[in-house]
Amino acid sequence: MSASNRKQETTFDSGRETIQLRSYKGASGLLLERESFVKETRRGGDVRVTQVIVASEPNVAGFLAAEPYRSIVGVVQQWLRTEWQEDAANDTCFPATSLDRIRALADAPDESVLIEQTQRIIQELGAQTAFFFLADRDADGEPNAYRILITGSADIAQTYVKRKWYATDPFMTRARKTEQAFVSSDIGLLKNFSGSWRDMGETAREFHLGSWIVAPAHDMNTTKFGALYASNAVLPQDGGEDILRQNDLLFSLLSTRLLHWYMAQEVAITRKTTGLDRVQLTILNAKARGESPEMIAQSLDMTPRHLKREYFPAIREKLNAKTIDDAVRIAGERALLAAASERKVGYVLHSARWGVFLRFEMSVPFWSSNPQGIDDAQVFADAEAAARAFNSLPPGHDAKLHRVEVFHTADTATIQDCVDAGLPSWTP
Repeated sequence: MSASNRKQETTFDSGRETIQLRSYKGASGLLLERESFVKETRRGGDVRVTQVIVASEPNVAGFLAAEPYRSIVGVVQQWLRTEWQEDAANDTCFPATSLDRIRALADAPDESVLIEQTQRIIQELGAQTAFFFLADRDADGEPNAYRILITGSADIAQTYVKRKWYATDPFMTRARKTEQAFVSSDIGLLKNFSGSWRDMGETAREFHLGSWIVAPAHDMNTTKFGALYASNAVLPQDGGEDILRQNDLLFSLLSTRLLHWYMAQEVAITRKTTGLDRVQLTILNAKARGESPEMIAQSLDMTPRHLKREYFPAIREKLNAKTIDDAVRIAGERALLAAASERKVGYVLHSARWGVFLRFEMSVPFWSSNPQGIDDAQVFADAEAAARAFNSLPPGHDAKLHRVEVFHTADTATIQDCVDAGLPSWTP
């Protein structure tokens, strides 16, 4: 789920559980992923859980302390000896307020920046540690995959996965069914719990996580949902939940922004792999609204015959669909209809000398004059969001922000988006 370059990967198989380890560099540091695939769980189905941390020294120490497989500890330590990279982008300019930080997450290049900024935001809102769960559901609506973005307390996240608490987690159960943020005492008092619920609560307090707020995030255009868990060290009876509850709207906004970031990554990948262009997405969206071929053709200034003979077959082929109605259904499942129905205004950086700014790779800026295979450009909300790109330019540069329109979930502009905005095209 990252635009960063994959560096290392290895797999361990214990028989009942398969672990995949990955490390790669992000804009704000080295990212470490631990993906666990457990067969035949008590819930009756397979579950995949992926933990994501920035590999700073305290994070890794806690993460490895709770790692149940000693062979994995050795591999991670070896990786870090050769590739340790802390605060790779500590010169990056970030917005000043919590609300501005939340808004700017849409422009995050990878999960290392999400983790860094989420940690800053939740601390400003009265929490010390946070976990963002991106959960996917099966055909029956049951979660069957989790991706956990971890800010601090990586050891308790490891314990959570090792003991498979996601199967009985009361926070997750409630988050699946509501859009309202809630605090830990809304579930009940720890002294009244038993079994895994009590084990979870007592273990959390051992790690100095006393009060919790959970902010669910849902979107009707995807099978995925999000849940932001944020905690501080103060117990509920001592007022730990009060400051969290006071900031529940900002926690909810943060959770929604994180969910939409992942959706944007998924849509961008789907658009790139399917090759659907803007007109084809517009046709799919119109069909989803129930418009007839005649109505669609009229709105696109073409004949119904041309629509049916040229566009419908091309759309069916790209989505591997038997009929245009099947194509609409598949597009809906992949969240492409939302991308077609709404557009937003953003800005790209353009220089008469270098062309369109594309993105940073390993802290090196790439432009359309030398794209190195890159076929899209990073979109910024405003000049403040583009500060890092501006600051990387030499004195006297001629780069300016240029307005573009992109799909509402997109964080990059396609070549066609740039051309439509009056910018020069480029060959990747």
